[in-house]
Amino acid sequence: MKVSIKKLYNGKGQETGSILSTSFGGPTNLQEKVNIENILIHHGHDSLYPGEGLNIFSEHNEDTTAVIIIRDIDKLPFTVITIEVLTEETANR
Repeated sequence: MKVSIKKLYNGKGQETGSILSTSFGGPTNLQEKVNIENILIHHGHDSLYPGEGLNIFSEHNEDTTAVIIIRDIDKLPFTVITIEVLTEETANR
């Protein structure tokens, strides 16, 4: 299986993660997608970033097999925002 690895970097040029994806030239079913993404996740843990705490996200589209691996997510810069959730109660105010 051929896997494309795209490295992610922060503003200081430090590697912060990777996107691992595969392409088969045709559609995959949901079970195949899950199995392939599990292989990609294990590769991230075992080969790319062994012994590191990782946050891993999966593509939600069934026809795309890819995972995004983020290293040290708690050390990345962030902004806190508040999102108001529109409910029946807040809509009637």
